[in-house]
Amino acid sequence: MEYQIRRSAKAKRLRMTLNSTGELTLVLPRFVPAAAGHLFVKTNWQWVEAQRKKIVPEIPVHSYQQFENGFSLTLFDQNYCSILIADSLSKKSFYEMQTDRLVLFLNPKGAERTVQIKTLIENFYRDQAREYLAERSAFFAEKLNTNFNELRIKNTKSRWGSCSSKKNLNYNWRIMLAPKEVIDYLVVHEVCHLKQMNHSPAFWHLVARLDPNFKSHKKWLHENQSRLLGFLL
Repeated sequence: MEYQIRRSAKAKRLRMTLNSTGELTLVLPRFVPAAAGHLFVKTNWQWVEAQRKKIVPEIPVHSYQQFENGFSLTLFDQNYCSILIADSLSKKSFYEMQTDRLVLFLNPKGAERTVQIKTLIENFYRDQAREYLAERSAFFAEKLNTNFNELRIKNTKSRWGSCSSKKNLNYNWRIMLAPKEVIDYLVVHEVCHLKQMNHSPAFWHLVARLDPNFKSHKKWLHENQSRLLGFLL
C-alpha cells in the first residue's frame, strides 16, 4: 500500500484523497500519530481500490501471441528494434542485443514459449529502465542538492512511480515506452518528493523549476497511460 501523507493543521479528522491518476494521499490532523493513519488506510483499502477503478481507465489486455519474429519494440515512443526468436543451447533462456534486433533465446525444454518471450522482453525493458532512470534521477537530484538511496524498477498496474519516506525511488518499467521528455517529467516528479513529501504548491514550484512544461508532459502521460500500462500485461 503506497500513498503520500500530508499533515494539516485545519483537518479535524483523518481523510483520504485520490488524484486523477489514482495516487492516494492520507490527510492527518496535526496531533494524530502516523500509526493511526496507517491503520485507517489499511481498514479502508477496499474502498480505495474501488475508487481507483472509477478513476484509472480500464487497461486492455494484449495477447503474447503478437510477439513473433519481426515484431517491432518501442523505446522512448519510437521504434527501437525488432525481435528474433531462436533456440537456446543453454539450460535457461536469455536475450541478446544484436545491432537493431533483440534476439530472444528460448529454452525448448523450459516454460511455455509465450511465457519465456514475455519474461525476456520484460527483462529487456527492466534493464533499460534501471540504467536510464538511475542516470536521470541522479541528474535531477543533483540539481536539487539532494540524493536518494535505492532505485527500484517495479511492475505496477496503475502507478508510474513513487518516493518513499526512506528516500527510495520506485518506477514502473513501462515508462520507457514514453517520450524522453515525459520520462523526465516522471523522474522530476519523484525526485521533487525527496524535498517535498506532498503535492503542495511548494512541491509543484520545484517541479516547474526542473520541468517548465510539466503540465503538457503530465497530460500526455494521463492520455496515454491506458495504452502504455496495457503493454505486456
